[in-house]
Amino acid sequence: MRSDVNLVINYRSCNAKERINMIYMNYPTFEDIIKGYRQGLIYEITAQKSYNRKSNRGDLGVRVQASGIHSDITADQAIENVLIGDALDTGNLSEDFYIGTDDRNELAKKVQIYWMMQNEYALFTAQLKTMNLEDALIIRPYIIKEKSIGELAEDLHIEPESVRKKVYRIKKNWWHRYSRTSGKIYKSGGIK
Repeated sequence: MRSDVNLVINYRSCNAKERINMIYMNYPTFEDIIKGYRQGLIYEITAQKSYNRKSNRGDLGVRVQASGIHSDITADQAIENVLIGDALDTGNLSEDFYIGTDDRNELAKKVQIYWMMQNEYALFTAQLKTMNLEDALIIRPYIIKEKSIGELAEDLHIEPESVRKKVYRIKKNWWHRYSRTSGKIYKSGGIK
């Protein structure tokens, strides 16, 4: 788990090539890392808002029932979690989204990391699915850590060094395709 946290912390400071390499090296678990980071953001935001609401009311931790007003705290928390998750996923972060949070700028940076990871992973996966069959038969099992270089060499009836060279060539070509596509996304403002 600690390595996942370090990956997320380092992700934003890396250049595009370093980020694509992070995805490449962690591909089998990267989607789960993104989901975990999203859940962590939702928890952090709801905890900040809840704490700040209670602080603003002067909550002493004692609940007093008001006359006839009933509130379903569990339902309210679930609705808030869904609304925050939807805002994160759609990018519709209005000023209301930040109300009750501690540090708007820090939170905006964390949300930006989430979007970058999510969008770059989606682009990476799309390109993995569209590569030619010969390359796909080599790189897909390798990248999801289903097969090693040795196992691929055995399956393809070639030397392990030949497989290593093919993996390198595929990765190099893939990086060129990815950088052209991601560059267009960054220039159009799709990812900041």
